[in-house]
Amino acid sequence: MEDLSVKIMPSMPEKLEIPSGAMGPTDKEVMAQLSTSHPLQTSELKFADHQLNLNSQMIRNHHGIGAQLRYMMEINSASKVGRLPFLPSSNVSRDVLLGLDEMITPADIYGTPEFSEKVCQPHAVMEKRMGIL
Repeated sequence: MEDLSVKIMPSMPEKLEIPSGAMGPTDKEVMAQLSTSHPLQTSELKFADHQLNLNSQMIRNHHGIGAQLRYMMEINSASKVGRLPFLPSSNVSRDVLLGLDEMITPADIYGTPEFSEKVCQPHAVMEKRMGIL
């Protein structure tokens, strides 16, 4: 991993190209460029990635690249651990490694199975996964 800056740099398009037309812009990409979002919104969207980069850089600076590689491998392997296909994975080990187990978020309250949108029959899912169905 290269040395990344800890400071978040805001990203805005350098040039807005508005097509000339009778009724204004019709291209969806131009509309996306015109609708500016609040800088806090982009900061919130990139918070988890920024936090992971910051933690890995601190580990690398204090303990060397070997510790950083072990940390990233642990997070990667914890992300791949799963359950049966019809059960949602809680990712508890990944949350512990990232320090997310200490925070209470709406996902902790509304992420329970009773609020889940995915309702399926376990036998049908397993038969499909095993190629029987």
